[in-house]
Amino acid sequence: MLDTKLQTLPVSLILQDVQDEHLEICRLLAAATVSPSFCRLLLEDPERAIQTGYREESFLLTAEERNLVLSIGADSLESLAWHISQTLGQRTHPFVTHAAEASELFGH
Repeated sequence: MLDTKLQTLPVSLILQDVQDEHLEICRLLAAATVSPSFCRLLLEDPERAIQTGYREESFLLTAEERNLVLSIGADSLESLAWHISQTLGQRTHPFVTHAAEASELFGH
């Protein structure tokens, strides 16, 4: 009999090289995905959302990322993620391109 072991690596290990460059913007979008109130704040007042953070977490965005988020003026998380993905291109974590799908799952 042949025994096999299924090993699942954490996403952070599998995508480490891609993830590192824009980790903070991914964290920002993740917070907006799981929290309707933070998502609303991010869309209505992105500067305040970045400054206050989410729960006890702060976001250390680069100047490029911060200016990008502040300049978009999106009316939905899907639109925000799409614009970020289009601007930063392949340099972003795959989460950014799938944030819209996740926001639909959570209903905001």
